[in-house]
Amino acid sequence: MYNVTFILLHDQTNVPAEKTQTRKDTWLPLPVRYERRPQDCPKKAARRPFSPHRLTLSVFSRRQRLSRTAFPSALKGRRLSSANFSAVIPTNTNGYAVVVSKKVSHLSVTRHRIKRRTLSALRSLPSLPPSLILYPRASALNTGYDELRRELTELLS
Repeated sequence: MYNVTFILLHDQTNVPAEKTQTRKDTWLPLPVRYERRPQDCPKKAARRPFSPHRLTLSVFSRRQRLSRTAFPSALKGRRLSSANFSAVIPTNTNGYAVVVSKKVSHLSVTRHRIKRRTLSALRSLPSLPPSLILYPRASALNTGYDELRRELTELLS
C-alpha cells in the first residue's frame, strides 16, 4: 500500500509545468454574466395582488357555520341522499357544515378539494334551508361543478 501511495505522489509531482497550468485553468469557475434581457423578449405575466378575502369566497362565514357544540344535536333531522351526497336537514339549529370523512379519501388534500367544491356549489344555490349537514361521497371528486350544483339543487328542493 505504501508503494502505491508513493507512486501516486511521485506521478503527481513529476507533471510538467504546462500541464499544471492547463489544469488550474479548468478548475476555475466561469465568470457570471448579468446581461439585460433583450427588448424583444416577452415580459413575464404580472401576478395578481394578494387579497386575503379572496380565499374566503368559497366558504361560509363563521356565523353561518354549524358550531361544534350544536353538531351532535343537529344530527337529528330529515335525511336525504343522492348519487354523490348524503344530507341531514336539522330542525332545531341553524348553520351549515360539510363533512368529508377519511372513508371517502385518505389524503387530506383530496378531502379538502371535495369540501371546497361542495361549499362553492352550495354558495351559488339561490335558496338554502336554515341548517344543513352535507356528507359528500367519493364520487363527488370526479363529478363536474355544474353537475354537483344541479344535484344539490335537486336534493335540497
